[in-house]
Amino acid sequence: DQETLVRSLAELVEAQSKETGQHVKRVAAYTEILCRALGFSEEETWKVSVASMMHDVGKIGVPREILNKPSKLTEEEFEEVKKHVDYGYDLLRNSSGEIMKIAARIAHEHHERFDGSGYQNNMKAEEISLYARCVAIADVFDALVSHRCYKDAWDPEQVRAEILSQAGSQFDPKLTELFNSHFEEFLHVMERFPD
Repeated sequence: DQETLVRSLAELVEAQSKETGQHVKRVAAYTEILCRALGFSEEETWKVSVASMMHDVGKIGVPREILNKPSKLTEEEFEEVKKHVDYGYDLLRNSSGEIMKIAARIAHEHHERFDGSGYQNNMKAEEISLYARCVAIADVFDALVSHRCYKDAWDPEQVRAEILSQAGSQFDPKLTELFNSHFEEFLHVMERFPD
């Protein structure tokens, strides 16, 4: 079954980078909040939230010492990290099954920015899959509120302000509004899946 496969793949990626197993669970739960807020059906919401767990599956192709480097990456290293979106897409795009197809687009597009300045394909606004636009917010929110080997955790209110300030540049403005109006639910997810 697709969901079991997705969870196993997601856990594999996490074992590879030092992020915890809770990161993908939280990203899936945040994505679910946004999908519901958009009025998606239960089934579509479920598919997208499961697919979101594979947003970073392409990190399997990135050398471990780069993924787990505690200091700032060099430009060359960052170029290497950026390739994870292509690796993820290549890994998933020929799979059969709707969840895998959704996952392929999310893996490929979750670092695109609404204003077109993201990577790797400089897609902008509506060109970016709505699913990937949801995961972009979920992923950044979680990265900022979490402690990482190279940074301290931010206060959730700071993160809220940061995400709202990026409406229309990094993020879809409609989704930043939904994020803001469902912020309490994001906080509940943080409490439910602590690192």
